[in-house]
Amino acid sequence: MGGRRAEEGVTLAGAFDQAEYREDNPAKAHRTGLQWLDEQLNGGIRDGQLCVVGGRPGAGKSVMMAQIAAAMSKPDCPVLLVSLEMLAAELAQRYLRRSKNREHERQRLENTGLLFVDSTSNLTTITALAKLEKQRHGIRAVVVDYLQLVEVPVQRGQNREQQVATASRAMKRLALDLQ
Repeated sequence: MGGRRAEEGVTLAGAFDQAEYREDNPAKAHRTGLQWLDEQLNGGIRDGQLCVVGGRPGAGKSVMMAQIAAAMSKPDCPVLLVSLEMLAAELAQRYLRRSKNREHERQRLENTGLLFVDSTSNLTTITALAKLEKQRHGIRAVVVDYLQLVEVPVQRGQNREQQVATASRAMKRLALDLQ
């Protein structure tokens, strides 16, 4: 479903058909690896959906997002994890630290196809890299940790809240564009 051009509208009948298709195809929901979250999301995260995780500092948001990225990533359809707080090597260490059998965990994670970007926090670069990785590897999701660190082009008189809102809108547009 989808495949229409941006300048085409959707009839109400078409929207109903799309809704029924989504309900009839629960496999189209990408499981997060967290059963309670999948239940709240009616089976998992759907194509074109933007999910924002919020919470107090130190509450485990980054760990949760890294777990979701690893659970959703598959060799034929990887997840792109954009880390604005940690280097890829630090994330890899965190993944391995949680396992008693580090070699087994390393092999398991290598087989997920998970991709990392730790080299930029620029919004334009992140969206360009996501589009490139969609073409190259067919990524199924982009995880950005974290939204408030995304650098957006500053417009005169714009405060940080407005900049974060701009980044959020761009991420939603990216989700819709890449499905």
